[in-house]
Amino acid sequence: MQKLDAATLATLHALLPQARTELDRLFALTQAAAPVVTVLGKYNHGKSTLLNTLIGVEHFKVADVRETREVSSHEHDGVCWTDTPGLDADVAGQDDALAHNALRRSDLCLLVHAIDAGELDAEERALGQRLLAHQQQHGCAVLLVLTRITEQPEPQRETVIARIRDQLPDMPLCAVSASSHQRGLREHKTGLRRLGGIDALRQQIDDVLAFSTARRQSQRIALIDRLDDQLGVPLDQHRRDLRRAENHLQQDAQRFCAAYIELARKAQRKLEAI
Repeated sequence: MQKLDAATLATLHALLPQARTELDRLFALTQAAAPVVTVLGKYNHGKSTLLNTLIGVEHFKVADVRETREVSSHEHDGVCWTDTPGLDADVAGQDDALAHNALRRSDLCLLVHAIDAGELDAEERALGQRLLAHQQQHGCAVLLVLTRITEQPEPQRETVIARIRDQLPDMPLCAVSASSHQRGLREHKTGLRRLGGIDALRQQIDDVLAFSTARRQSQRIALIDRLDDQLGVPLDQHRRDLRRAENHLQQDAQRFCAAYIELARKAQRKLEAI
């Protein structure tokens, strides 16, 4: 599919202001090359650490203070991994806007929640429902990732996981521990690495991304069909306006010709009277 350019997108925004989100999603789909995985979640829940562990490279900044203040992407093994600012981390809400905008070009969203924070709070539950709706409408897959699982005793951990499953029953869930995975790698301990869950998560991600090209094409077709239906209304109105303007122009031309002919006749009569 031919890529949309920024000028065409601006024109479509003007024609279909109510479809801005769908247009931006279509624009992103025509621009993206490598499949995109985006992490989303609250500040200090382990998003950057998770990404670094998944790709095996310390690329994304990790700190106890608010380190990620903008969307950051890194392509590794044919996948574009995208980190976003922590939700609710700044009172102005700019971080939230940046994070949500990143979803427009994503094939998979990882909603990250640290298990030592307990159950999902109201904002996270609402976000989860929005992500499920976004998946239904735009095809961006979503997976709930619980981090730092080994920092909780097993009985307490399993209780919290069960409650979180009940909070978002329609969202697939994966529980991981980056520290256990990394320790398992260092010490060559298969059990620790398995407990970390990173390999299982990476397999889930690979399974989703294996169909990203076909899914993108399907999304493009569906979006274009919906936008074509919406675009027909303003285009029909523009055609009617154009026909109306053409009729007015034709009427003005006819009046001008009639006035010119009458003026010419008067001039001819005056010449004949001389």
